[in-house]
Amino acid sequence: MKLTCVVVDDEPLARAYLNRLLLAAGVTVAGEAGDAASALPLVQSTSPDIVFLDIEMPGMNGLDFARQLREQPEINTAVVFVTGYSEHAVDAFSQQATDYLLKPVSNERLLQCLLRIHNQRTTRVDDPDIQRLPVRGLSAILLVPISDIVCITSREKKVFVRMKDGTEHRALQNLTQLEERLMRNKFIRIHGSYVVPTNHITEIMHLGNHDYEVRLSDGRRAPVGRTRINDLKRALGLDTPTRDADI
Repeated sequence: MKLTCVVVDDEPLARAYLNRLLLAAGVTVAGEAGDAASALPLVQSTSPDIVFLDIEMPGMNGLDFARQLREQPEINTAVVFVTGYSEHAVDAFSQQATDYLLKPVSNERLLQCLLRIHNQRTTRVDDPDIQRLPVRGLSAILLVPISDIVCITSREKKVFVRMKDGTEHRALQNLTQLEERLMRNKFIRIHGSYVVPTNHITEIMHLGNHDYEVRLSDGRRAPVGRTRINDLKRALGLDTPTRDADI
């Protein structure tokens, strides 16, 4: 895979182990750092595709470093947290992490992560938007118009595509795959179980206690994850961070 990365971890053995896996996968390691302070100029100078980032480090921790990266719009680098602590996952994804790998990282899990980032990075900017989406029919594969999709949701370990006429179809892909495939068509993940097209959102509602919902064009409502409300506002052209008093 033609990807470049920087590895940030205060443990030399952990850096060496991850470097071996990355090199075996064909990823170029542009540099490594043992702390966040020295990692920032390294990322700025090398512009890697990915930063593999530990969380528990002396000085600035990985979460704060990721937040600092996100405040610099000229840095377009995917952040992948690599840590021994699963309890940081929610905070990690609130910093728009692309992935979250638990130590010791398996080769298979790393390859899944790299493939996802590779596919995102190699999407041509001049590719035409998808016009129709294949879904499951009773005895055939149906091709439904993207413009008629009101909502894509997962429930009971299945993914459903809801159309503006009220019909639902079983999807052929999982929610994450559909999110990535349809992002050029202005679909956005608003919740762990919901992907919606922005042009079918008619209202954002504040429910109190930092909770939000959207109303869709078919009149139904869908929840907005607490860590996703500001991404939603940006997608709708409302670029300021959300406070409860804003809506």
